[in-house]
Amino acid sequence: MQLESLAQSGFDPLSRTCRFMLTEEAHHMFVGESGVMRILERTCDAMNDAGITDVNNIKDVRALGVIDLPTIQKKLNFHMAVTLDLFGAELSTNGAAAFETGLKGRFMEDKIDDDHQLYDAKYSVLQVENGQLVEKEENAISAINGRLLDDYIKDAVSGIKRWNKALSKKGIDFEL
Repeated sequence: MQLESLAQSGFDPLSRTCRFMLTEEAHHMFVGESGVMRILERTCDAMNDAGITDVNNIKDVRALGVIDLPTIQKKLNFHMAVTLDLFGAELSTNGAAAFETGLKGRFMEDKIDDDHQLYDAKYSVLQVENGQLVEKEENAISAINGRLLDDYIKDAVSGIKRWNKALSKKGIDFEL
């Protein structure tokens, strides 16, 4: 998401460099996602072959030489949380300045149907107010990081759904 937003830059050398890197990054994402898929499938196959139906039977699953699903879940939770922090604050003057100066755009900017200047546009951002999570309409420029974060979460969820579908196909009652 961040690389794609920089590929939307009005600064041509940055934009061209990022566009080139996006192709390589797509390959890395494919290798990572398919690698995790193979690990999940191998764990499921080993559990099924051994007749283990309880995913929380960690000791017996590990004895099969595979990674147990709760450990995979724990690592997924950690990496998701750490990655979300890389987007910065959902409402950010730095993000707004990068957008306004043309250094970065939005993810898939060319597919968004608006004026692309965002001066009067609003974007809904989840915030904590009086101990409760509430959606608040904020200036879209100030919320540029929030929008990138939302786009990242949607993309990550689609990959996790593919992994969960594979678990289900293998007859394992567990969702990441």
